[in-house]
Amino acid sequence: MKRWNRTIGALAGLWLAGCTQVVGLDHRFVPAIDAQCQSTSDCSSGVCNGNPGWCTELCTSDTDCPSGWCIQNSNSVYSCFPGCSSSADCDTYGVPGLSCQPTTSIDGAGAGICTR
Repeated sequence: MKRWNRTIGALAGLWLAGCTQVVGLDHRFVPAIDAQCQSTSDCSSGVCNGNPGWCTELCTSDTDCPSGWCIQNSNSVYSCFPGCSSSADCDTYGVPGLSCQPTTSIDGAGAGICTR
């Protein structure tokens, strides 16, 4: 039964990716994309970018990232990064050295993302 609960929680996270938390069948709140996290188990997607960091997921286009941008990370993998217009927007993640940096997304759009 536990395996089924985790699958439903992950699916709910994909359906409600714009929310900061989703509730699984086990009634736990699980952060969705762009929510703060300490480890991968904190995220409905199963991917935490940093410790502390934000919940993210792999992507193939900007449309995969409801509140951010699809960017190639330092491991040469495309994942969702939170969008920003100033470094103050990045303070919510509590990550030392995180700031808003200009870049170009996978789809060629000019973007501001929270990164180090």
